[in-house]
Amino acid sequence: MAGTNLIALFKQLSAKDDVLSSKQQAVLNASLLLFSEKGFDQTSTKDIASAAGVSEGTVYKHFKTKNQLLVKGITPVLENVFQSAVHEFLSQITLSDKIPTLHEILTLVISNRVHFIQNNLPAIKVALVQVLVDKKFAEQVIHHFSTAIVEEVEPLLSILRERGEICNISDFQAIKLISSTIISIVVGYQINSHVSLEDAISEGIVVVEKALK
Repeated sequence: MAGTNLIALFKQLSAKDDVLSSKQQAVLNASLLLFSEKGFDQTSTKDIASAAGVSEGTVYKHFKTKNQLLVKGITPVLENVFQSAVHEFLSQITLSDKIPTLHEILTLVISNRVHFIQNNLPAIKVALVQVLVDKKFAEQVIHHFSTAIVEEVEPLLSILRERGEICNISDFQAIKLISSTIISIVVGYQINSHVSLEDAISEGIVVVEKALK
């Protein structure tokens, strides 16, 4: 799952959307790729049309502005992409016959998520920008992720709590601690790439494990 490529997954899901024409799919795929590589502001509709193999008029026909392309076109598909990615990852844990230890869970979750974000950072930035400027989209994403994580992870936390591996911390606080650690590792590595990412992950695991015990 850490190696999952969001852009490839995005293409697969957009191709399954019966509402989208082949040209619309091409425009959406080209948009996400260019927004990821060049940034939203630096990407022109001419760039998108060229990469999609359509005329610039075709882009405007379906999406009046770049912002509309991002909001009405890419946002819904990206949401499905992240849903699929989260489901695939969580299945690795919850479908196992053996309940892993706290250390094993933290190692899998933190290491997996950090590498996942690193491998897909350009594409993730596109979604993050939209989260910052679109309150409705941000609320949808937060609601989905919080619901999915609680439903899937809560049983594991309950078992770990019963086994005495974690303290009486709420699921919300536990998830918040893990999430903030993942973000701090990624941000720290972006600021100083000379440090070892694996060492940073190991240190993060130790910090979270101590905090939860």
